[in-house]
Amino acid sequence: MFANSSLAIPETAKAAEFSLSTVCWSMMIVIGVATGQPAGPDEENSVSRAVSVPTIAGSGITSENLPDYSEADVFIVGSSIKQDGLWSNPIDPDRARALVRAFCNMWSSERTARLRSHFGRAGRRTVRH
Repeated sequence: MFANSSLAIPETAKAAEFSLSTVCWSMMIVIGVATGQPAGPDEENSVSRAVSVPTIAGSGITSENLPDYSEADVFIVGSSIKQDGLWSNPIDPDRARALVRAFCNMWSSERTARLRSHFGRAGRRTVRH
């Protein structure tokens, strides 16, 4: 489901959430227009506030802009931790460390509680390269 000029993004997200509930999906992803291009932080955060399922910031997340996506529950990261920011390059350890530091700086006990309510106490983490 995509936003269009007749519906604001939060309303589109609510409609998508209803559709997702009929097929037992449990998350919503907000993406930019292309690989490595972020969705606007205001769009991501408004979707997160509008729906009751966890939201994923699906593209364009960097160590510099991560704090702008404070309402997202999950982050898909790729290009920003690669050498020269190119998706096809190997991971750059310095870029990866910078992103981890940024993530740790924005994490909170409230976020942990919110995620546990969605995923259960144990939760699951998957890291793919």
